[in-house]
Amino acid sequence: DLFFGRPSLSVIVLAWAWALNQLVNRVVDEVDEVGRYEFAPVLSNVWTLVVVLGAAVGLLSLWEIDVTPLVGAAGVAGIAVGFAARDTVANFFGGLALYFDDTYALGDYVELEDGTAGTVVKMGVRSTTILTRSEVLVTVPNATLNAGKVVNQSAPERRKRVKLPVGVGYDTDLDAFESLALAVAAEENLVLAEPEPRIRFRGFGDSALQYELLCWIATPDHEGRAVHELGRALYRGLLETGVEVPYPKRDLTVREAPAPDDPWLNGR
Repeated sequence: DLFFGRPSLSVIVLAWAWALNQLVNRVVDEVDEVGRYEFAPVLSNVWTLVVVLGAAVGLLSLWEIDVTPLVGAAGVAGIAVGFAARDTVANFFGGLALYFDDTYALGDYVELEDGTAGTVVKMGVRSTTILTRSEVLVTVPNATLNAGKVVNQSAPERRKRVKLPVGVGYDTDLDAFESLALAVAAEENLVLAEPEPRIRFRGFGDSALQYELLCWIATPDHEGRAVHELGRALYRGLLETGVEVPYPKRDLTVREAPAPDDPWLNGR
Protein backbone atom coordinates (compact mmCIF):
# COMPACT_ATOMS: atom_id res chain seq x y z
CA ASP A 1 0.00 0.00 0.00
CA LEU A 2 2.87 2.35 0.77
CA PHE A 3 4.57 1.78 -2.57
CA PHE A 4 1.60 0.99 -4.84
CA GLY A 5 -1.54 2.60 -3.33
CA ARG A 6 -0.39 6.13 -2.65
CA PRO A 7 1.93 6.38 -5.67
CA SER A 8 -0.84 5.18 -7.94
CA LEU A 9 -3.32 7.65 -6.46
CA SER A 10 -0.72 10.38 -6.75
CA VAL A 11 -0.29 9.63 -10.44
CA ILE A 12 -4.07 9.70 -10.88
CA VAL A 13 -4.31 13.08 -9.12
CA LEU A 14 -1.55 14.50 -11.30
CA ALA A 15 -3.16 13.05 -14.44
CA TRP A 16 -6.54 14.59 -13.59
CA ALA A 17 -4.91 17.93 -12.83
CA TRP A 18 -3.04 17.88 -16.13
CA ALA A 19 -6.19 16.89 -18.07
CA LEU A 20 -8.27 19.66 -16.47
CA ASN A 21 -5.58 22.22 -17.16
CA GLN A 22 -5.23 21.14 -20.80
CA LEU A 23 -8.99 21.18 -21.32
CA VAL A 24 -9.39 24.73 -20.03
CA ASN A 25 -6.31 25.96 -21.88
CA ARG A 26 -7.66 24.55 -25.14
CA VAL A 27 -10.94 26.42 -24.64
CA VAL A 28 -9.00 29.57 -23.77
CA ASP A 29 -6.93 29.28 -26.96
CA GLU A 30 -10.08 29.04 -29.06
CA VAL A 31 -11.54 32.12 -27.36
CA ASP A 32 -8.26 33.98 -27.79
CA GLU A 33 -8.31 33.34 -31.55
CA VAL A 34 -11.40 35.53 -31.80
CA GLY A 35 -9.18 38.45 -30.75
CA ARG A 36 -11.84 40.38 -28.90
CA TYR A 37 -10.29 40.35 -25.45
CA GLU A 38 -6.92 39.90 -23.79
CA PHE A 39 -8.44 38.28 -20.73
CA ALA A 40 -8.16 34.76 -22.09
CA PRO A 41 -4.43 34.23 -21.32
CA VAL A 42 -4.91 35.66 -17.84
CA LEU A 43 -7.81 33.33 -17.14
CA SER A 44 -5.62 30.48 -18.32
CA ASN A 45 -2.87 31.45 -15.90
CA VAL A 46 -5.32 31.82 -13.01
CA TRP A 47 -6.82 28.43 -13.77
CA THR A 48 -3.37 26.82 -13.95
CA LEU A 49 -2.54 28.28 -10.55
CA VAL A 50 -5.78 26.93 -9.09
CA VAL A 51 -5.12 23.49 -10.54
CA VAL A 52 -1.55 23.44 -9.22
CA LEU A 53 -2.63 24.49 -5.74
CA GLY A 54 -5.47 21.96 -5.74
CA ALA A 55 -3.19 19.16 -6.88
CA ALA A 56 -0.60 20.11 -4.25
CA VAL A 57 -3.19 20.09 -1.46
CA GLY A 58 -4.54 16.76 -2.70
CA LEU A 59 -1.09 15.15 -2.76
CA LEU A 60 -0.20 16.45 0.69
CA SER A 61 -3.46 15.13 2.08
CA LEU A 62 -2.94 11.83 0.33
CA TRP A 63 0.45 11.41 1.94
CA GLU A 64 -1.04 12.45 5.32
CA ILE A 65 0.95 15.66 5.58
CA ASP A 66 -0.75 18.24 7.79
CA VAL A 67 -1.58 21.25 5.62
CA THR A 68 -3.33 23.28 8.33
CA PRO A 69 -0.31 25.51 9.07
CA LEU A 70 0.20 26.05 5.34
CA VAL A 71 -3.45 26.98 4.85
CA GLY A 72 -3.31 29.42 7.73
CA ALA A 73 -0.15 31.03 6.43
CA ALA A 74 -1.63 31.22 2.94
CA GLY A 75 -4.74 32.91 4.33
CA VAL A 76 -2.73 35.55 6.15
CA ALA A 77 -0.58 36.13 3.08
CA GLY A 78 -3.70 36.41 0.92
CA ILE A 79 -5.19 39.07 3.18
CA ALA A 80 -1.95 41.06 3.14
CA VAL A 81 -1.68 40.85 -0.62
CA GLY A 82 -5.34 41.80 -0.99
CA PHE A 83 -4.91 45.00 1.00
CA ALA A 84 -1.69 45.89 -0.79
CA ALA A 85 -3.11 45.32 -4.26
CA ARG A 86 -6.76 46.26 -3.77
CA ASP A 87 -6.75 48.62 -6.76
CA THR A 88 -5.29 45.93 -8.99
CA VAL A 89 -7.83 43.42 -7.71
CA ALA A 90 -10.67 45.90 -8.30
CA ASN A 91 -9.46 46.49 -11.85
CA PHE A 92 -9.16 42.76 -12.45
CA PHE A 93 -12.71 41.99 -11.33
CA GLY A 94 -13.95 45.10 -13.10
CA GLY A 95 -12.39 43.78 -16.29
CA LEU A 96 -14.05 40.41 -15.76
CA ALA A 97 -17.41 42.13 -15.33
CA LEU A 98 -16.91 44.08 -18.55
CA TYR A 99 -15.87 40.86 -20.29
CA PHE A 100 -18.89 38.81 -19.26
CA ASP A 101 -21.33 41.72 -19.71
CA ASP A 102 -20.03 42.16 -23.26
CA THR A 103 -19.99 45.93 -22.72
CA TYR A 104 -17.80 46.59 -25.74
CA ALA A 105 -15.31 44.89 -28.03
CA LEU A 106 -12.13 45.81 -29.84
CA GLY A 107 -12.90 48.33 -32.56
CA ASP A 108 -16.05 49.69 -30.91
CA TYR A 109 -16.51 53.45 -30.65
CA VAL A 110 -17.37 54.32 -27.03
CA GLU A 111 -18.07 57.49 -25.08
CA LEU A 112 -17.30 57.74 -21.36
CA GLU A 113 -18.98 59.74 -18.61
CA ASP A 114 -16.26 62.41 -18.63
CA GLY A 115 -16.75 63.04 -22.36
CA THR A 116 -13.80 60.97 -23.57
CA ALA A 117 -14.71 59.26 -26.83
CA GLY A 118 -12.78 57.03 -29.18
CA THR A 119 -12.16 53.55 -30.54
CA VAL A 120 -11.28 50.68 -28.20
CA VAL A 121 -7.85 49.45 -29.34
CA LYS A 122 -6.78 47.34 -26.35
CA MET A 123 -8.56 45.52 -23.54
CA GLY A 124 -6.27 44.37 -20.77
CA VAL A 125 -6.70 42.89 -17.33
CA ARG A 126 -6.03 46.18 -15.55
CA SER A 127 -7.22 48.78 -18.03
CA THR A 128 -8.76 49.55 -21.41
CA THR A 129 -7.04 51.74 -24.01
CA ILE A 130 -9.06 54.11 -26.20
CA LEU A 131 -7.78 55.91 -29.30
CA THR A 132 -9.44 59.32 -29.60
CA ARG A 133 -10.11 61.26 -32.79
CA SER A 134 -7.05 63.37 -31.97
CA GLU A 135 -4.85 60.25 -32.24
CA VAL A 136 -4.30 60.23 -28.47
CA LEU A 137 -4.24 57.00 -26.47
CA VAL A 138 -6.26 57.18 -23.25
CA THR A 139 -5.86 54.38 -20.71
CA VAL A 140 -8.81 53.95 -18.36
CA PRO A 141 -8.82 51.56 -15.35
CA ASN A 142 -11.38 48.80 -15.71
CA ALA A 143 -12.78 49.51 -12.24
CA THR A 144 -13.63 53.05 -13.37
CA LEU A 145 -15.32 51.79 -16.52
CA ASN A 146 -17.27 49.18 -14.61
CA ALA A 147 -18.54 51.79 -12.11
CA GLY A 148 -19.38 54.50 -14.66
CA LYS A 149 -21.62 54.92 -17.67
CA VAL A 150 -20.20 53.75 -21.00
CA VAL A 151 -22.05 54.59 -24.22
CA ASN A 152 -21.19 52.09 -26.93
CA GLN A 153 -22.07 53.84 -30.18
CA SER A 154 -21.13 50.74 -32.18
CA ALA A 155 -23.77 48.50 -30.59
CA PRO A 156 -26.07 46.87 -31.35
CA GLU A 157 -25.09 47.99 -34.87
CA ARG A 158 -22.09 50.02 -35.98
CA ARG A 159 -24.11 52.54 -37.97
CA LYS A 160 -24.91 55.90 -36.39
CA ARG A 161 -27.51 58.57 -37.06
CA VAL A 162 -26.19 62.04 -37.85
CA LYS A 163 -28.19 65.18 -37.06
CA LEU A 164 -27.49 68.39 -38.97
CA PRO A 165 -29.49 71.43 -37.77
CA VAL A 166 -30.26 74.10 -40.36
CA GLY A 167 -32.39 77.25 -40.34
CA VAL A 168 -34.14 78.88 -43.31
CA GLY A 169 -36.06 82.10 -43.76
CA TYR A 170 -39.76 82.38 -43.06
CA ASP A 171 -40.50 83.10 -46.72
CA THR A 172 -38.82 79.89 -47.93
CA ASP A 173 -40.60 77.40 -50.19
CA LEU A 174 -40.50 74.53 -47.70
CA ASP A 175 -41.26 71.79 -50.22
CA ALA A 176 -38.36 72.88 -52.43
CA PHE A 177 -36.03 73.21 -49.46
CA GLU A 178 -36.87 69.77 -48.09
CA SER A 179 -36.33 68.19 -51.51
CA LEU A 180 -32.96 69.94 -51.78
CA ALA A 181 -31.82 68.74 -48.35
CA LEU A 182 -32.80 65.13 -49.11
CA ALA A 183 -31.04 65.28 -52.49
CA VAL A 184 -27.85 66.57 -50.83
CA ALA A 185 -27.94 63.71 -48.31
CA ALA A 186 -28.56 61.14 -51.04
CA GLU A 187 -25.52 62.33 -53.03
CA GLU A 188 -23.12 62.17 -50.08
CA ASN A 189 -20.98 59.00 -50.20
CA LEU A 190 -20.75 58.70 -46.41
CA VAL A 191 -24.53 58.58 -46.02
CA LEU A 192 -26.23 55.18 -46.13
CA ALA A 193 -29.11 54.62 -48.51
CA GLU A 194 -30.95 52.60 -45.85
CA PRO A 195 -32.45 53.86 -43.64
CA GLU A 196 -33.37 56.71 -45.94
CA PRO A 197 -32.37 60.28 -45.00
CA ARG A 198 -35.13 62.43 -43.52
CA ILE A 199 -35.72 66.13 -42.96
CA ARG A 200 -37.76 67.21 -39.96
CA PHE A 201 -39.21 70.56 -38.86
CA ARG A 202 -38.18 71.33 -35.27
CA GLY A 203 -39.63 74.72 -34.40
CA PHE A 204 -40.05 78.44 -35.00
CA GLY A 205 -36.85 80.31 -34.23
CA ASP A 206 -36.35 84.01 -33.62
CA SER A 207 -34.95 84.53 -37.11
CA ALA A 208 -35.51 81.24 -38.94
CA LEU A 209 -37.54 78.09 -39.31
CA GLN A 210 -35.55 75.38 -37.51
CA TYR A 211 -35.01 72.12 -39.38
CA GLU A 212 -32.91 69.03 -38.80
CA LEU A 213 -31.45 66.77 -41.48
CA LEU A 214 -31.30 63.16 -40.25
CA CYS A 215 -29.25 60.49 -41.98
CA TRP A 216 -27.23 57.37 -41.17
CA ILE A 217 -23.53 56.68 -41.61
CA ALA A 218 -21.68 53.36 -41.49
CA THR A 219 -19.53 53.99 -38.42
CA PRO A 220 -19.56 56.56 -35.58
CA ASP A 221 -16.00 57.78 -36.17
CA HIS A 222 -17.10 59.25 -39.53
CA GLU A 223 -19.62 61.58 -37.88
CA GLY A 224 -17.41 64.67 -37.94
CA ARG A 225 -16.52 64.30 -41.59
CA ALA A 226 -20.11 63.50 -42.57
CA VAL A 227 -21.44 66.65 -40.84
CA HIS A 228 -18.70 68.69 -42.55
CA GLU A 229 -19.48 67.40 -46.05
CA LEU A 230 -23.25 67.61 -45.61
CA GLY A 231 -23.04 71.15 -44.25
CA ARG A 232 -20.87 72.36 -47.14
CA ALA A 233 -23.03 70.71 -49.80
CA LEU A 234 -26.27 71.95 -48.28
CA TYR A 235 -24.98 75.51 -47.99
CA ARG A 236 -23.89 75.52 -51.64
CA GLY A 237 -27.30 74.21 -52.64
CA LEU A 238 -29.07 76.93 -50.66
CA LEU A 239 -26.95 79.62 -52.29
CA GLU A 240 -27.61 78.26 -55.77
CA THR A 241 -31.37 78.12 -55.24
CA GLY A 242 -31.53 81.49 -53.52
CA VAL A 243 -32.83 80.16 -50.21
CA GLU A 244 -32.03 82.58 -47.40
CA VAL A 245 -29.92 81.38 -44.52
CA PRO A 246 -30.98 83.96 -41.93
CA TYR A 247 -28.98 85.29 -39.06
CA PRO A 248 -30.13 87.16 -35.93
CA LYS A 249 -31.09 90.77 -36.62
CA ARG A 250 -31.77 93.64 -34.24
CA ASP A 251 -33.46 97.00 -34.92
CA LEU A 252 -31.78 99.96 -33.21
CA THR A 253 -33.57 103.25 -32.65
CA VAL A 254 -31.28 106.28 -32.46
CA ARG A 255 -32.70 109.30 -30.68
CA GLU A 256 -31.46 112.81 -31.34
CA ALA A 257 -29.40 114.26 -28.52
CA PRO A 258 -31.37 116.91 -26.54
CA ALA A 259 -30.42 120.57 -26.86
CA PRO A 260 -28.48 122.18 -23.97
CA ASP A 261 -31.51 124.33 -23.05
CA ASP A 262 -33.83 121.33 -22.94
CA PRO A 263 -35.88 121.61 -19.70
CA TRP A 264 -35.27 117.89 -19.04
CA LEU A 265 -31.57 118.59 -18.67
CA ASN A 266 -32.28 121.50 -16.27
CA GLY A 267 -33.98 119.24 -13.75
CA ARG A 268 -37.54 119.89 -14.76
